[in-house]
Amino acid sequence: ESKEEEERWHLTQAALAKLSYVSLCTDNPVQALSAAQQLLSRPARVCLPAYRYAAAMYAAEAKCLLEDPEGALQLLHPLIQEAAGGEGGEEEGAGVASEGKGDAQQGGAGGEGVEQQQQQQQQQQQQQQ
Repeated sequence: ESKEEEERWHLTQAALAKLSYVSLCTDNPVQALSAAQQLLSRPARVCLPAYRYAAAMYAAEAKCLLEDPEGALQLLHPLIQEAAGGEGGEEEGAGVASEGKGDAQQGGAGGEGVEQQQQQQQQQQQQQQ
């Protein structure tokens, strides 16, 4: 891939993660799941880990809102394995590519992880100035 294509994909990842988050905030779990699945359907090696994690969380939350807790657990399983030191989260698609095609990241404000980190970093930078 060229540098330009790589930058375009990084922007696309950010847009998909934010679209998924905003869709959850506006009570649209179908759109949230679709955006998250678009990101997660790509091989793990080409996705930034923070966006991949956020997309998995947002997709799991959307599944819960769509009354599919088993589907949410399947999405979270690779993250749990990865946190426990396993290799589950590095497989292509990380369980989402084949999950929920055609279906409509924690309850309430559960999708705020990436957004909160970005806000905290901005606040810290402002305080240092």
